[in-house]
Amino acid sequence: MTELAWISSAISAARPQAMGALLRYFRDLDTAEEAFQDACLRA
Repeated sequence: MTELAWISSAISAARPQAMGALLRYFRDLDTAEEAFQDACLRA
């Protein structure tokens, strides 16, 4: 598995739990999605 494929797999696996936490925190889907995307880009 290439490094890019591994990273993509890890992000996909973490997305449901992370989005749930972000939705509870922000209470807004657009803001939660933006925060998740920003975190993925920084990781």
